[in-house]
Amino acid sequence: MALSTRPTLLTDTWVKATWEVFTTTVADPQYEQGRGYFDNGYMRVEIAPLGAGHSRLNAYEWLGVAEYWVVNVAERRVIAFAVEGNRSGEVAVSGVLPGLEIALVEEALRRSETEDDTALMRWLMETLQ
Repeated sequence: MALSTRPTLLTDTWVKATWEVFTTTVADPQYEQGRGYFDNGYMRVEIAPLGAGHSRLNAYEWLGVAEYWVVNVAERRVIAFAVEGNRSGEVAVSGVLPGLEIALVEEALRRSETEDDTALMRWLMETLQ
């Protein structure tokens, strides 16, 4: 039996690497279910957990993003996540845009299908006052 001399990659964390190492790694069949990122001499391969969680450190957290939104246009749904202490958690009110309720963003998304931009902006301005 042949033993592999390839080092084990730490997944779900940023590691120093060259572009060549990154491209070779993401082409490796053992990481085909993963998602690879390369930024400024560092790479990361994320292996999806079983289930739909955002509990592990992700690229947004590593980059210092305070909040991110996932927008499903087809379902007119917005999910906002606040990032704090290397964790993400869903929020109903934006912390970056203080007081902005995510439900209002979803309502604006729904209205954008039937109202022109002027009417939508007027409604938003009236609602936010």
